[in-house]
Amino acid sequence: MTENLQSIRLQRLGQEKMGQKHPTPTQDATLTNNKLFISSNISAIMNKRGISVNLLKKGFQKRGISGVIVTVLLILISIIAVLVLYSLVKGLLREEKELTDAKTEIISFDAEIDKISFSQSKMNITIKRDMGQVTVKNVTVIEHTPIKADIISVVDLSGSMADYYCGDNDTCGLIENNLACVSAGCIWKDKVSQLKNANRDFVTKILGSDNRLGFVAYDKGVIPEFSINLTKSTSDLTDVVDSWVTRHGTCICCGITEAQNRLLNDTSVRKKVIILMSDGGAADDCSGGDPRADAINSSKNAHELGITVHSIGFGNLETTEEYNDTDDLVQIAKEGGGNFYYAYNNQLADVYTKAYTDIFTEYGQETYDHLKVVIYNSTSSCEFKIYNPPLPLETKTYVIDLCVSNPTRIDIYYVIITPSGKEVIGPKVDSWKIG
Repeated sequence: MTENLQSIRLQRLGQEKMGQKHPTPTQDATLTNNKLFISSNISAIMNKRGISVNLLKKGFQKRGISGVIVTVLLILISIIAVLVLYSLVKGLLREEKELTDAKTEIISFDAEIDKISFSQSKMNITIKRDMGQVTVKNVTVIEHTPIKADIISVVDLSGSMADYYCGDNDTCGLIENNLACVSAGCIWKDKVSQLKNANRDFVTKILGSDNRLGFVAYDKGVIPEFSINLTKSTSDLTDVVDSWVTRHGTCICCGITEAQNRLLNDTSVRKKVIILMSDGGAADDCSGGDPRADAINSSKNAHELGITVHSIGFGNLETTEEYNDTDDLVQIAKEGGGNFYYAYNNQLADVYTKAYTDIFTEYGQETYDHLKVVIYNSTSSCEFKIYNPPLPLETKTYVIDLCVSNPTRIDIYYVIITPSGKEVIGPKVDSWKIG
C-alpha cells in the first residue's frame, strides 16, 4: 500500500516537472459530476429525437474510437438536435405572429354595403370604402408599415387666384356669370377662399397620425410670411392659411425648390412629399431662362433627391398654340414621380383629399387578400369572393350570380392569407337585411 502511494506521488511529481497539472481529488469529483451532467442532458435530448446514446457509444467503441472523441461527437449531435428543435419552435412562433398581425390589420378595415339590387338571377352589390390605408399585393399578406411622412403643400397666390367663380356644386361650376350664378341659387366666390378651405381640411387629415406638414406660398417668388416649416401644430398651420392673400406672378420653380430645401434640411427618416397647386402655368423663372422648363426641372431635381412631387391644376387652365398649362403640370408630376390631379372650381378640397389618400395608400401598406361575401336565405347559405375591394374613398358595384333563392341577409368579411398560407377571416365588416 505504501509502495503504491509512493508510486502515485512520484508519477504526479514527474508530471508537474513536465509542466502538466494533475487534478486534485476535489477536481476529480467536479469533472466527474460535469461529465455526468452533460451525459444526462445529452441523453435526454437524444432520447427525445429517438436516438439511443448507449447504442451510439457501443457503436463507436466497437470501432475503437476513444471516449473523448465519443463525447465530442455526442455533443455535436446534441447541438444539431437542439438547433432542429429551435427551428421548429421558431416556425411556430412566426406563424403565431403572422396570425396576430393579420388580425390587427383586419380590425383596421372599414367598408360598408351601400346598395343592393336584383335583376333576374343576378345580384348587384355596391360596397363603399371609407378612409384607410390598404394596398393589394397579389393574394398574400406582405407587411404592415407604420405611416410617417413629411409633406409640404406649395400654394399659388398669384393674382389670378383672386378671380371669382360660381360654386358649391357641379351645376353651379358651369356658370360663368355673376348674376346668373346668384339667380341659380349658387355662391359667387374667389378661388383663394377655396384654396384656404381645402388646406384647412388638409391640415386636419395630415396631422391625424404621426406626420408633419408645412406650407410654401409663392407668387413671383417665395412669400416667407405666408409659409411655415414642417410642424405638427394645427393652430400654427391654420393661422398661416388664414393669412393668405393674393399677390402677382407665378414662380412655380421657386415654390418647388424652397419646399425641397425645407424637406432636406430635416434629417428625419420619413417619406418626403411635395404637393404643388397652381391655377396656371409658370410665368417667372429661376435661371434666367424658360419659366416652364425651370418648373419641370425643379420637380425632376427634387425627385432625384428622394422627394415625390404631386401637382394639382385648379380652375380653368389655359391652352394656346404656344403652351398648355395642363401639360406642364402633368409633366411636373411625371418628373417628380407623383400624380397629376385636376380640380374644377368647386372641387379643390376633394382633390386634396384624393391626393392625401394616394400618398398614404402608397406608403401605408396594410395588405389584404379578398372580401368574403356570404348570402343567406331561410334554410341555407352560399358565398363568393371579391378580390378587388374598393380603395379608400372609393365605391364599387359588383354583379354576381345568385347562389340561393329568396336571399334574406348578406354579410361581408375581410380576409387575409398569411405568408404561411393560413386564411384568417376577420370580424364582420357589414351586414344587409333584405325585405
